[in-house]
Amino acid sequence: MSADVYAGQVPCGRCALSLPPACEGDTRCICGASQLVMRFRPFRRAAQPVAALFEGAQTPCAYHAGNAAASACARCGSFVCVLCVTAVAGHSLCPPCFERQRRSGQIEGVGAHLPTPHLLAFTCGLACLLLPWLAPALAPVTFWQAWRTRRLRADLELRDRFVRARALAGVLCALLGLGLLGLMAWALFARAS
Repeated sequence: MSADVYAGQVPCGRCALSLPPACEGDTRCICGASQLVMRFRPFRRAAQPVAALFEGAQTPCAYHAGNAAASACARCGSFVCVLCVTAVAGHSLCPPCFERQRRSGQIEGVGAHLPTPHLLAFTCGLACLLLPWLAPALAPVTFWQAWRTRRLRADLELRDRFVRARALAGVLCALLGLGLLGLMAWALFARAS
């Protein structure tokens, strides 16, 4: 094997034990599985440490070359400046790692919020219709959540196709609940006089 060919350990595909370091080609693992091991030249050579490249200078941010790095990402190790760093549970993350973990749900606390606004608008609107004496308190909440739905529509429609329909149904229910309350009040005052 030449010096610039990968000589590291290769795990078995079945049992994940390391195959012998000098193996190449068709190799049999101790578990009995036949493995084809192909040694290759690495895509990149091992880089020199960044501190050695910038002697006397500060390490640059991986995303903003003009900014000095404030910390390293706890997940991938890339250097990030103050603009890029996101502190989560005591760890610093770079923007791509934070986004990956946020999307996969690995970060606790992110996404732990009230239900989506279109569902709140619909629920409060339905409560206004079914319990009209609560309509004066719940109708403003319904309208506010419907307004939030309108502002966040692009993000919400990625998860739910009926965002606008639910928010609109909530507003209509709230309006009907307010109308029903007005009708009940009018009936009570008409009967009293």
